[in-house]
Amino acid sequence: MERIRKRIRDRRGTLLVNAYPAVIITAIVMAVLLTITPPLLRKNTVDRINNEVARYVEIQGDISVAQSEFDRLCRAKEVRLDNPSVHVDADTIRGGQIQLDEEFIIYIEYDNIYEIGTIAKITKRATSKATGRSEKYWK
Repeated sequence: MERIRKRIRDRRGTLLVNAYPAVIITAIVMAVLLTITPPLLRKNTVDRINNEVARYVEIQGDISVAQSEFDRLCRAKEVRLDNPSVHVDADTIRGGQIQLDEEFIIYIEYDNIYEIGTIAKITKRATSKATGRSEKYWK
């Protein structure tokens, strides 16, 4: 403790010169973390929502409910996405119904925006994929 007090009271200024790079590096690391973290958290949230939509479609056995369930979950979890789209890849019968034990894939695509302060704005299309099997038998 006494060494620290002596360094602070020292008039030569070496502490300031030694601490300056550490402060700059810390500020840069914090700026990068604050820039990258929100899009990654958004991607994680969309993946969880997509799994819930897949489970709902499994139970209903109908792909027409995917978009409405996705919209409902986004509102419930207060997730705002830029240009979202929901696509279901499945073998269907009679207007979107999936037969028992048929596999399907749900793709959710949206624009993920990475901002570096006011310097740069990078938009990248992100995709979430979830698979499932229908649990409903259609006669």
